[in-house]
Amino acid sequence: MNKLVLKSAICAIFLVITTMTSAQNFYSYNDIVSGNALKNGNIGFDMERARSLVKDLHPKLYLKNGNVLQSSSPNSYYAEIDVASLSSLSSNTNAGNFEIIRINVKSTNNFSVDLSQLRQSYTGLTFVYVVCDFQCDLNYIRQFFVNDDPNIMIIYSISVPI
Repeated sequence: MNKLVLKSAICAIFLVITTMTSAQNFYSYNDIVSGNALKNGNIGFDMERARSLVKDLHPKLYLKNGNVLQSSSPNSYYAEIDVASLSSLSSNTNAGNFEIIRINVKSTNNFSVDLSQLRQSYTGLTFVYVVCDFQCDLNYIRQFFVNDDPNIMIIYSISVPI
């Protein structure tokens, strides 16, 4: 009987740990740019591509309040949006098959991103880049993402206006 209790306890602990641990990949902008994320052995993501996308200039589709502000290429693979544009992103006729979506977040924003649904809309999506205009942290950012997708890396940074 003791073996059965022990096995049940081990299974319960494993289940709790698995449930509490997120499969999602979250990395800070600094870890990506400095190369620290690459040193941690992140298999499955092109870390040099992530670094290029967050640091270098690329053709972008800009959306604000659901409206296109500018599109530097008809088939952009990079979208920069505000929270209000999340719902209209997939209905945008200028939308390409995005590789990265940058979401600019203000302190007053409350949003939710269903990663599996986003991945269905954009099969090439590999990175979601969240930029807060206030002091935020990983726990704050984690709360906005539902339905983890292990094929999407979340990159986050703080860009406080001066």
